[in-house]
Amino acid sequence: MTSPAAHPFTRSPGWLTVASGAPEVGLGAAFLVTWVDPARFGTSMVSFALELMLLEFILIHSAGFMGVRAAKAGSARARVIVIVGLGLFYSLFVGGFCLALGRVRPLVSFWIVTAQRLAGDLLDPKPGEETRAWFGTNLAMNAILYLLLAGATVMLPVPALGITSPVREAVGVAGRGLWVDEPQRVVVLAGLYYLVRGVMTVGAWPRRAFPARDTIAGQLKADA
Repeated sequence: MTSPAAHPFTRSPGWLTVASGAPEVGLGAAFLVTWVDPARFGTSMVSFALELMLLEFILIHSAGFMGVRAAKAGSARARVIVIVGLGLFYSLFVGGFCLALGRVRPLVSFWIVTAQRLAGDLLDPKPGEETRAWFGTNLAMNAILYLLLAGATVMLPVPALGITSPVREAVGVAGRGLWVDEPQRVVVLAGLYYLVRGVMTVGAWPRRAFPARDTIAGQLKADA
């Protein structure tokens, strides 16, 4: 008998996928506009891109893990408890970013992005094995997408366009490193990452899981 995780997902584009993915499409487009014209949305968008891309190290893991655990919990009330509990745990790590950057915005961003990515799970009346497998597969695809785009924007030349020296000075990001010295790279990374992620979410991709044993869902099932 074939495992349910080997079947195509029953998920298909609909109002939930549009509601979940549209904000990321808009955010990605806003970052790409900022690359060309930083004054359009304000130079703070440059530092915001840096914050979000640093947060993705946590968000990629936390959203997938919380989604798998919440789907396993069953009822909507139990799913909320799981997500809030695990979210508070991950908030301890996000707090480190807040202290390093001297602002609370990363913590607010963490909860907004988490809620947006898990909205479909919370509204799913009967999450099952397929839902848990989807979160594991989605986690793997997010990680691959992030690493590919991060590598490309680091290795390939990325013109400054509108992010000129005066803009970099106005942003005033503390620290050293390629993203600080050439912030157009992280702005382009954020723009492409959220744009592609949003389009995939709106289109309900992925629709087919990896084998259950290769996903977080499979690992959790094996540990249970």
